[in-house]
Amino acid sequence: MLLSLQSGITQFTQTFPYRDTIEVLLISLIIYYILLWLKRDTEKNLLGGIYIYSALFFTVHYFDLHVLRFLLFASSPLVALFFIIIHQETLQKNFVKLSVKPADLLEQNHWIDELMQCCLS
Repeated sequence: MLLSLQSGITQFTQTFPYRDTIEVLLISLIIYYILLWLKRDTEKNLLGGIYIYSALFFTVHYFDLHVLRFLLFASSPLVALFFIIIHQETLQKNFVKLSVKPADLLEQNHWIDELMQCCLS
């Protein structure tokens, strides 16, 4: 029993090296966080569109339709661009929130001290 379990584990590690496991985990995490971000969006729900596109892609792959699979694969950047255009206002709002830094109150309150130091020197 123990020997068969050990041989099964060694066969699994030889079949799936650690690099492949790390790549699958990283890609899965990226996809998971993108889907969470799309799920939290209240303005336009694009999560259904992603699921439909993915289901269509896997269905075409399952039925081994080469031309449709190539078209879906080749048009995936256009679909991503379409999703970005739909989310354009939300992305702009998030970008503006990230780029604007609040003014430092400490620097604004010390201008009198700096003026006095300049005058005295």
